[in-house]
Amino acid sequence: MCNTTIAKAILKRLTTRTERELYYLKYEGGDYDEMSETLFKVIKSICKIRGISFPLYKWGGVINLKKDDSTTYLSLNILADEYNIILDFTKF
Repeated sequence: MCNTTIAKAILKRLTTRTERELYYLKYEGGDYDEMSETLFKVIKSICKIRGISFPLYKWGGVINLKKDDSTTYLSLNILADEYNIILDFTKF
């Protein structure tokens, strides 16, 4: 791997970590919504209608957060600010 590729990977990892920590700091005092199949479908519909990245995925019947995606926390912020859907990402 060349130095540019390594630097991009490190920068992406640090950016995602910073976005995750900012999301947690902003919404840690609020009430978290419990993840359910219904909430999963509602979030999926909102993301499709708004044209934003869907921050969740389902693997083996378990709902998880896309932690590597650069748009995950942007989508979570939009869901929290505009729709009052605040997810506790520490459970994912």
